[in-house]
Amino acid sequence: MQLDLQWTKLNGESFPSDSFNNMKRPTFLYLGHNPNLKYLDQHIFQPFLESNIKNKIFIDEGGFKNGNFDCDDCRSYWLKKESKYNNRTDLWKCSNGKDYTDKTNFAKCANFF
Repeated sequence: MQLDLQWTKLNGESFPSDSFNNMKRPTFLYLGHNPNLKYLDQHIFQPFLESNIKNKIFIDEGGFKNGNFDCDDCRSYWLKKESKYNNRTDLWKCSNGKDYTDKTNFAKCANFF
């Protein structure tokens, strides 16, 4: 299944905690072209990824390019910390121009977890 939520003016608070809990089959979630979506909340998106090994999140360059995805926002640190999601999340670049898995990103967050 493909769930296309691109161009919908989403932000980090747009999703109730159980937004994706009842997906019963592999789902591709498209979130691109939402410049106010600066982080992916662990309580919402990790259960989605965990519910099916084939679930994926796609955010193309229109979503988090040019300073949108904040790799100093610890609410997205779980993506870097859990490297098992690297091949299931297609994120573009952080606001600093680096890939979200870059070792310099989320540096302050490691102290909190």
